[in-house]
Amino acid sequence: MEPHEIKAFLADKIPNALIEINGADCDLQITIVSEIFDSMPAVKRQQAVYAHLTPFITSGSIHALSMQTFTPQEWEQRNHR
Repeated sequence: MEPHEIKAFLADKIPNALIEINGADCDLQITIVSEIFDSMPAVKRQQAVYAHLTPFITSGSIHALSMQTFTPQEWEQRNHR
């Protein structure tokens, strides 16, 4: 599965999110910024994203990925240090 396909799929599942995907094939890095992560601990955030991607991981379309999730406020703070 190509990074642009994953991005489009996640954009459909997590509307109004900023989604960045880097890498290819077996090594993908995903960054997602969304209000849905407000008041969610880090593990729950990743579980929410993995829930959408599980069919692709199970089928082998996605082999490996790392993920960072942020609320808009966290993203703003991170980028203005």
